[in-house]
Amino acid sequence: MRADFWEWAECQALSYRQAVRLKANSPLPARTLASHLDITILRPENIPGITADMLRRLLRTHRSAWSAFMLPFDECTIIIHNTTHRPGRQESNLMHEIAHVLCKHRPVLVLPTARFPFPTRGFDRECEREATALGSCLLLPRPALEWALQRRMPEQEILGLYRISRPMLQWRLHQTGLWAQAAP
Repeated sequence: MRADFWEWAECQALSYRQAVRLKANSPLPARTLASHLDITILRPENIPGITADMLRRLLRTHRSAWSAFMLPFDECTIIIHNTTHRPGRQESNLMHEIAHVLCKHRPVLVLPTARFPFPTRGFDRECEREATALGSCLLLPRPALEWALQRRMPEQEILGLYRISRPMLQWRLHQTGLWAQAAP
């Protein structure tokens, strides 16, 4: 990742909050940002033409093999996400895919259609790292994390407010260097 990427990602997180009229410390739901960006989010069962067999493969047989994927079309972008994941994970999955859109990432390969009713795309490691970084900042930007820590907000309250998982909170605490402030 380029040296200034984290700084850029934090600025993007705050900029998009302003764009949808939220405070810097407010949660930014993935669906709110997607709507602002004209991105459609679909559950697998809402995929037009999906068969019962394909739905069974997506949500049962291969449910641990995928999180979400983005399908860019000329006229729109669609994100399909795995609804079998816990809510915090789903939010992270969605923000990760939205981050690919915001970073203007181009897929480097098209994956076979064996598991899905359409081809899916893959990104290189650098793009994946950037999407992970930006997605995490969109979910919990540094100012929001500092705000929560200054108020001695309990971990469970932070998780619920920002709709994130415990691993995401821990990762953001370490990544921002705010881990020591969170210690009891």
